[in-house]
Amino acid sequence: MKTTPLKLAFTGLLLVLTACPGPATGFTGEKGAVRMQNWPGSTAAAVSFVNLNNLEPIVNVEVSSQGEFDYRLPALDAADLALVGDLLGSGCSANPATANLAPVVAIGQTEDKQSFYPFAIDFPLEAPSLRKGNRLFNYLDGFDVGWYYSDRDVEITCSGSSDKLKFRKGWNLSVVEITGVQDGTITDARQISPDSLDSSFAFYPEFGTARSLRLEAEGFTGILNPEYRARAARLLER
Repeated sequence: MKTTPLKLAFTGLLLVLTACPGPATGFTGEKGAVRMQNWPGSTAAAVSFVNLNNLEPIVNVEVSSQGEFDYRLPALDAADLALVGDLLGSGCSANPATANLAPVVAIGQTEDKQSFYPFAIDFPLEAPSLRKGNRLFNYLDGFDVGWYYSDRDVEITCSGSSDKLKFRKGWNLSVVEITGVQDGTITDARQISPDSLDSSFAFYPEFGTARSLRLEAEGFTGILNPEYRARAARLLER
């Protein structure tokens, strides 16, 4: 996939300095259990898994006052899907081109109407810079949504990259892996679809315009075209 250099700076957030448990075993595209670190104490909320094709919620789940929620996503109907070529950014193609997908984003709102979204990383939030091999999940600022549903097995390739993003029929996870860093600047990244998230990942909430990872330049955009990325951004403004 096409990438351009970007630089990340970490904002000064209040960090939990105790051990942070990762996702429960078996966190997959279809189901999982999440415990968000740095969750505001005694704050109840809800998370909606929204299909970017039609902007309709697939599932709504409650978030506990400790920042915990479980989810299970149902199989989608053909009417909920879009032809893969209609989703992809410039320079990307799919085999088979007849595959139909639904990109899905998790968006939350607290009981006092603050918007947020859950994201996960497999490196410390307080790390001074990213390293080769670091991975991000559902981090929307310049990256990609975390869930995709496909009606068949499909491979996606983008110009400038030899890597293939492989989705299986059903629910899939989408993770961005950093593959090149020079002097604190990301020079390359790729999008992968693991069967599950391992215990090295920790979840955090991203509230409003406050960014845990601040992008100083345009970077990796994932496979989605600008229209779909804009749809995800507008959901955060609600």
